[in-house]
Amino acid sequence: MQQNWDGAELARWWSLNFDELALIETKPLRTRLGFAAQMKMYRWAGRFIDHASEIPAEPVAYLAEQLSAALTDLDGYDWAGRTGRRHREEILALLGLRRMTADDRAALVAWLEREICPTAISSAAMVEHVCLWCRDYGLQSPADGEVKRLVRSVRRGFESTLLERIAAGLHVDAITKLEASLAEPDGATGFNTMKADPGRVGLESILAVAERANML
Repeated sequence: MQQNWDGAELARWWSLNFDELALIETKPLRTRLGFAAQMKMYRWAGRFIDHASEIPAEPVAYLAEQLSAALTDLDGYDWAGRTGRRHREEILALLGLRRMTADDRAALVAWLEREICPTAISSAAMVEHVCLWCRDYGLQSPADGEVKRLVRSVRRGFESTLLERIAAGLHVDAITKLEASLAEPDGATGFNTMKADPGRVGLESILAVAERANML
């Protein structure tokens, strides 16, 4: 999560506009900073949060200054309880976000497979990308658990397809050697031996490929 913010970034993502201020001012004083933080966090990251520690320090201070609020107001805010859930619904209504359809989900999956999976980033980073994609397309982000399940499913599917493509492109000699390594996993070129020293085996494999291609 971004920790350092310049003035332009703070103004872009964390300044409160008239509509936001009008809604915030309908809330009790002690909940205004938490409501504002939850709202602006969603605008920035495309998701709601469950604890004040998830909000970067500089934006919180920037919001508190705009509202003349104390940072300690966040300590008692009901992030995920009854009040917090009601506030989330109000924020989504203000932002005008719609729920994801089956077509939206298919487009999201296709985008993840095409643009994100090939970068080999972590599952956590993929979850962040999903939330930002939803934000940019005016969609409500699915629940946290649903997003994580979607990411796991897409990653498994991508990896399976990739491995099938790799297997289909293997030379018959390579397949024979791989099968032999599985048949005698503890041998000199066995699977267990390769796992224990992947660098050496990897270099040997490169040299073997180069030799077959008459590059040596």
